[in-house]
Amino acid sequence: IYTLSLHDALPIYGRSRFDAYGALRVTRGWFEVEEVPGKLAAAFRQSNAFTLEATVWPELRRTEDPARIVSLAVDAKSQNLSLSQDGTEAVLRVRLTRDGEKDHETAEFGKLEPGVPNHILVTYRSGRLAAYQNGQQVLDTDAVQGDLSDWRNGMRIAIGADPTFLVLPVRGDA
Repeated sequence: IYTLSLHDALPIYGRSRFDAYGALRVTRGWFEVEEVPGKLAAAFRQSNAFTLEATVWPELRRTEDPARIVSLAVDAKSQNLSLSQDGTEAVLRVRLTRDGEKDHETAEFGKLEPGVPNHILVTYRSGRLAAYQNGQQVLDTDAVQGDLSDWRNGMRIAIGADPTFLVLPVRGDA
């Protein structure tokens, strides 16, 4: 389990900040964990599974463009995972390898309510993607297929807006 702590030294970019309660505020900016331990990428590859949990508090009812919430990537060509808000929907994009071909699968789930905390949990194991919002299952599908064998060491975790190394569309082929 990799857990971010307020005691970690998180580089802060743009207008991001910690608020008075220690929450990460990411309006027009992002926080970045620059080097995720290599053991984490290896664990993803070996288990062929991940779970992402976040509590998000959107300020906007809907977004014009996808608003990145959290991303795991090495660089713009090796984005492994992103959770975004697109319009009112929560969207997961994950890099998978199937039959030797790399591709990004996209799944929309749950409407994000502005002005209140939205607890999101997304879990994937080979061939099964499930998502929960505020304790209720909102997605359970086997339509997302592939493995995490192409996830490389050197990943960064970005919380908030797109850092320059993560500029990729949420939809479409990668």
